[in-house]
Amino acid sequence: MSLIPYDPFRDFSSLTKNLSRFFADFPSIFPYDHPFQQIRVDIRETEEELIATCDLPGLKKKDDVKIEIHDQTLVISGKIEQSAELTDEKYHRRERISGSFHRSVLLPAPVSADGAKATYRNGILEIRMPKLKGTGNQGIDIEFQ
Repeated sequence: MSLIPYDPFRDFSSLTKNLSRFFADFPSIFPYDHPFQQIRVDIRETEEELIATCDLPGLKKKDDVKIEIHDQTLVISGKIEQSAELTDEKYHRRERISGSFHRSVLLPAPVSADGAKATYRNGILEIRMPKLKGTGNQGIDIEFQ
């Protein structure tokens, strides 16, 4: 019988391999409406407005997406439908998004829904929301006695 040196991390190594294999297929494990499969949103800020940019490939018409602003929250929802052309073929992997989606994002500043504009081009939705004036941090004069 041969002696094998003790390696306390031997089991840990196989665990990391299994986890790596699991997360390699992570996007395809969950359906699109699962919380792990939310649309990705970038939000940036200028002096005058907030700009939200999100990837939404597959929208066919304006009515497929709904954009709302509630208080200081941007809500994007809708439905992406894929064509049903491939009826007799078997899928081995299906990662392209389809179905309903809903995303709520807390905005870093209050905005006006009245002046907001949205454009959709090449699978990217951009929402420009003007900031409300006079709601920023203001100094308070201290009456010192």
